[in-house]
Amino acid sequence: MAVNPADADADELPSVLWGLDPVFSAYSRLYITDILQMKESRQVPGVYFYKTHPLFQVDVLGTVVYKREREDFYCYGVDDSTGVINCLCWKNEKWNDQGESTKCRDSSGSSRGFNIEDELKRLKQAERKSTVLEIGDLLRVRGTVKTSRDAREIRAISFYKVNDPLMAVQISRMLEMPQLYRKKHFLNLQKKSSWLYLDKVQRTPSCTRQGSYWMIKSVLTITSEKKCRFVIISQLRI
Repeated sequence: MAVNPADADADELPSVLWGLDPVFSAYSRLYITDILQMKESRQVPGVYFYKTHPLFQVDVLGTVVYKREREDFYCYGVDDSTGVINCLCWKNEKWNDQGESTKCRDSSGSSRGFNIEDELKRLKQAERKSTVLEIGDLLRVRGTVKTSRDAREIRAISFYKVNDPLMAVQISRMLEMPQLYRKKHFLNLQKKSSWLYLDKVQRTPSCTRQGSYWMIKSVLTITSEKKCRFVIISQLRI
């Protein structure tokens, strides 16, 4: 059944109001199956809608089920038991020069007790191990959602291996996700009041530069208030 573009646009909030939703500027924790089923916005490419929430950044935790290595990046298949999504994780350029830099290190410093170069080397090795994963490892990815060749993927901004031998991190996330869906993702934005506000401004005879200025100023004021309230509540819960 074909979808009418006009009807699809009518179901979306105008892009000027997306900032009113605190989920839009955050890394949304969603199940992978929901990420795969999200619809892309017709107003701005690269922005997706879950329910009425516009978003483009996600936070995913899952098990690596396949791995493909390229010259500049890794492709990890991440499974959170609801679905599998491809995560594109770029390699760090500093690892390419690490081998040459360690050869030039003075060996006489090893007998002097604490050596800052040795400590920095250990930290770099630990950081490198956290970014190179194998099948079966637990991976956490934060990045932007993209569609490539009709397939949904995540292009990582940050990613690391999670050491969770007792499954404490996985259990904590499993208990947190239903509450997050119920308190954030399942709540609809006040689309009706937002549309009425826009209609009122647009139908005003003096809706010229001055009307647009006051509309944008009012939207930005409401956005900042909602974000401040969201940050305060999050800090109190922590």
